[in-house]
Amino acid sequence: MRFRRAFPVVAAAALLLALGPPVVPRASAQSAPRSLPQDPLRMATEVGRYLFAYDQAANRATTMLLSEDANTDAVETTLARQRRGGWAVGFGRLTDGGRFEMMHKVMLNEERLVDATRTQVGRRLPRDNYFARAARAQQQVRAKLDGKHGPYNLLVLPVGAEEGHLTVYALPAQTNENAYRLGGDYRFEVDPAAGEVVSRTPLHEKYYEVGTLPQGVSASAHEAARPVATDVLFAAARRPKAPHFVKTGQGVYRIAPGGAISTVPATPFEQRGDVRMLKERR
Repeated sequence: MRFRRAFPVVAAAALLLALGPPVVPRASAQSAPRSLPQDPLRMATEVGRYLFAYDQAANRATTMLLSEDANTDAVETTLARQRRGGWAVGFGRLTDGGRFEMMHKVMLNEERLVDATRTQVGRRLPRDNYFARAARAQQQVRAKLDGKHGPYNLLVLPVGAEEGHLTVYALPAQTNENAYRLGGDYRFEVDPAAGEVVSRTPLHEKYYEVGTLPQGVSASAHEAARPVATDVLFAAARRPKAPHFVKTGQGVYRIAPGGAISTVPATPFEQRGDVRMLKERR
């Protein structure tokens, strides 16, 4: 089943630090992106929660579809889109002419609980349909990934720096049930109509693998050289059980289990003995 996500992206709490001004407008777990908050930490929290909701909807829809014993042999991609009152998750593939063949569709409510499952839809959507545009954006991004960090989950947001563009977050999929990957992630801006990637922004400078926190450790942390204020993004596939800290030259940032990002004094943080500092992987 080619469409199946390797594992959900299980993130304790991840800050995606990127150079340049952020291009993804405001988002929350319950509302699609609309405008950009002035406070970068507020922007990071709200966009991160939106991505959390997206990934959770896609994973729950996938689980439900598999439980229905639907024929998924020809399914090539999964796409989630927020709708009034919840989410719609489509399973299908691109066809000639850039159209999208919707094979299965799962509807979820605002709490991302399944409302309805429609298998064997067999509907071909036109090029200008959102699912067709998003599938082409995924295809364009996938061609730019070298596979160095393994398989990716591609989350498509219906916004971009220019009208008609889409934003795609490429987040390494979890391939080990006992650890998740922090790093190797990118933000792309794509013009589906022109069939081109407009920009590619690496989000983490370094690459880490985070496992279960050992006994006596209540939080994890990593160091980041880039200024956090340029683009801080919390991206997780489930709410973490422990906080995560990011230490930068400008200060220390705390990501709470609920996704909220705040600054904390550096000295007390450095004196803590219950924080596990992640080591960079080569």
